[in-house]
Amino acid sequence: MSTGDLAIRLGVTRQRARQITKAPDFPPPAARATRRGIPLWRGEDIERWVSERRPDRTDDDGGLIELWSAPDIGKFLDVPVHTVSSLPDLPAPTHRHRKSRLWDAATIRAWAAGRS
Repeated sequence: MSTGDLAIRLGVTRQRARQITKAPDFPPPAARATRRGIPLWRGEDIERWVSERRPDRTDDDGGLIELWSAPDIGKFLDVPVHTVSSLPDLPAPTHRHRKSRLWDAATIRAWAAGRS
């Protein structure tokens, strides 16, 4: 998992994710990629840290919240991506990452089940 992946999972910017990785209690990188030494973390290390330090970002089972973008919702509902934001009663996004809006996948699944 890269810093960018961490940013998406936490719903923060890459800059904020980089700051978070500098915290003394954050797990050390499992490896470094390329000559530039890009840090990479194991998903399970990140998940453990998130469940301990950021419980608001975990689901009821203690796992990371699955976040969906508009294309993910469009694919799930089998509708064109440009129509997603105009769907009636679409729940509000739970996170923002740069210009992207992200939704909790469990919320979207429940909402979709109620539409049937």
